[in-house]
Amino acid sequence: MHQLKGQIQVARKYAIFILKDNTYQQIVAELPEVFTVEDCIKFSLMQFNKELGTKYQFAPDEFMLKVSKKSGEPKSDLPSLDYEQIISETGSLLFTIVQQQEKKIKDNITTTDTSLVESSIKSRPSYHNGLTKNKKPIEKKDKEGGGFCFFKQCI
Repeated sequence: MHQLKGQIQVARKYAIFILKDNTYQQIVAELPEVFTVEDCIKFSLMQFNKELGTKYQFAPDEFMLKVSKKSGEPKSDLPSLDYEQIISETGSLLFTIVQQQEKKIKDNITTTDTSLVESSIKSRPSYHNGLTKNKKPIEKKDKEGGGFCFFKQCI
């Protein structure tokens, strides 16, 4: 337990993972119950830098924290945690720090890549013509039924 200005502060141990060289590296961090997700990420990155010799620098748009499995792999069926959320209120003791893929993707896109995406979205005349070819026009009496009808005459 830690004491902070006359208050007793309880600390819990958490297993924090990060992916480095295609393997999950782990630290055990003893964090106060009042730590937020953002505090946890900052503290853990400093610890990984000390223990692994990495040079991670905290940036809110670059890292997120997810609940993880015992192997360190983040649980894919759960979203990342909100930065203001209190870490002890998550109900988990296993977390993985994940670098957001969006930033990596944005850095790697070139102008030729975006032009390929735009050209593939455009409507193709051959596809459009195939949908409308040989269709008989809808007659007024067919519209009066008010719903779908699989027979020639709706009641």
